[in-house]
Amino acid sequence: MATGQEPQNPDPQAAKAAAETRKAEAEARKAEADAEKAASDAEKAAAEAALAALKAKIGGVPDSGISGDVTLKDKAGSAEATLLAAKAVNAAAQRITDELPQGPKTILLYAAGEIPSFQELIAFRSQVALTRGAFNNAVVKSDDVKAKAPKPIGVTGGETPFLPAAGLALEAISKLVGFFRSDFTVGGVDVSQDDSLLVHALAGRIASSGKQLTVQLLGTYNPGSVLDPAAGILKDLSDLSGLKVKAINIASFHDQMTAHFTKTAEAEKDPAKKRNLQENASLHKEAGDTLRAAVALYDGFLSKLTATNDKGLVPLTQVVRDSVVADSLAKGALLLIVKLQKSGGTFYTKKNLWTFFGGMPIFHMGGVVVSFVLLDGKDGHVLGSGAVPVHGGFVRAGQLQSVVEN
Repeated sequence: MATGQEPQNPDPQAAKAAAETRKAEAEARKAEADAEKAASDAEKAAAEAALAALKAKIGGVPDSGISGDVTLKDKAGSAEATLLAAKAVNAAAQRITDELPQGPKTILLYAAGEIPSFQELIAFRSQVALTRGAFNNAVVKSDDVKAKAPKPIGVTGGETPFLPAAGLALEAISKLVGFFRSDFTVGGVDVSQDDSLLVHALAGRIASSGKQLTVQLLGTYNPGSVLDPAAGILKDLSDLSGLKVKAINIASFHDQMTAHFTKTAEAEKDPAKKRNLQENASLHKEAGDTLRAAVALYDGFLSKLTATNDKGLVPLTQVVRDSVVADSLAKGALLLIVKLQKSGGTFYTKKNLWTFFGGMPIFHMGGVVVSFVLLDGKDGHVLGSGAVPVHGGFVRAGQLQSVVEN
């Protein structure tokens, strides 16, 4: 039994008529499109013909040869990067200044490459102690010999009174003062231009920070070594000069006693007395030699200290500079050490519509990376430290001047 209605067959004639209609419509649309294309081609041909006729009358326009590209030669942008990096240095200096404590304080500012090593000062103090010890030991030995082999009664000669002998010491001291007064030279340690740029920028920021901080660049100018040639150093050398004169004086006495006991021993017939006199002569000779050895040690020390070395420098000048720095640190000054680790820049170009119209498509950047450490001058404790990176941002070439100068 059938369920539902059976599908009805379409009318063949109606279907054929519909197909014919669609075909006719498609052919009509194609004919219309062909007509439009033909019209466009005709218009284009007419325009080209008109342009050709115009060129024939007025002539053609030559190619400019300019494509709108930017040609970058070797080291292009280096000057711009330097300017922007300098501005970044100022920003880094301000950030370091912000980290510094409130004053009143004195800050000794150094680039990492110019920090005094204090080697000359340490060597000087060690040599002073060694020379002073040699003089003192020689005098102790002399006193012991005087007790064991005293000057015989009635023998003339002896030590020169100290006050007249002091004239020799004063002459030596005068030479030392004259050295400081006439021959003293001050020379700073060379630092890289990058480091000096940071030091100078930071010095200005600290001075104007309002934190009651006094900043000194002792590596550049050390007024204490010029205006007051290190009184402590001069006193040490003056004391040693006085000890030298005293040692020469006492050594002369022992030479006299050596000669006396030697001559007396030669005339002595009693073997026991002769041996005793010879021993006394030997004791005095040994005491005199010890004193002269101390004098030779002092002379060698002073000669090396005041002679020009193979670098054209006088070691004493470095000792004086180091002593001024050491004294300042001992009195509570802070030591700020800075380093410009990296300074550089880059640029990039881009093309867009503005390039077509003549705009310069170059952007420059300059940046720096600096580091610093702040030390307590008395105990060396670290009060602050860090690395400061500064990216100057990319600046369009046409805006560079206003950015750098503002």
